[in-house]
Amino acid sequence: LLDALFLITGSFNIVILRIVSTFFGLGSLYLIYLIAKSYWGKPVGLAILFFGALFPVAVFNDTTGSLEPIGVFLLLLGVYLLRVRPLLAGVAWALACMVRAEAWLFSLGLVISLFFKKLGFDKKILTFIGWVITLFFYMKYLLDHTGNAIYPVYWNFLANALGVWAKGTDPISAYQFMIRPYLIFGAFVSLMAIV
Repeated sequence: LLDALFLITGSFNIVILRIVSTFFGLGSLYLIYLIAKSYWGKPVGLAILFFGALFPVAVFNDTTGSLEPIGVFLLLLGVYLLRVRPLLAGVAWALACMVRAEAWLFSLGLVISLFFKKLGFDKKILTFIGWVITLFFYMKYLLDHTGNAIYPVYWNFLANALGVWAKGTDPISAYQFMIRPYLIFGAFVSLMAIV
């Protein structure tokens, strides 16, 4: 997408990236409005749209214009399409995986949640098929070009959870090791608060 925009405009200006971020952020707000309207009516949809528009992080989420806004837009697009175009909903969720590693988990959660939703079996299967087939081709591409079919998830986990970016580096510093028990305790308390 960004390559196409750079080619069309003949520029590599960061403003183009920010326009992409804004465009997909606004698209996400509109999809949230449509989803809320379909479940709870137009007044609720408009209220959510109003509050979302006043929340700049939702629109200007990523200064590079390439990650979160596009991924969130595609996940929301799948939710919106679920009842009318279930195959495309699955495709949209799989496309979100191509944008952001976290979308693999989010889209998997959405696919699993389908089987707990009151939705026709045919729509569940079509959504699943759209998701699996699209993700299969992406995983094949990753395997061919990186040797790892889940490359983004693998490195996101290593980089964020284990702190390992390159072989031979110290995964955590002495300070990080010292505060680790406190962070584990805080994570445990947070999980208990959710339950």
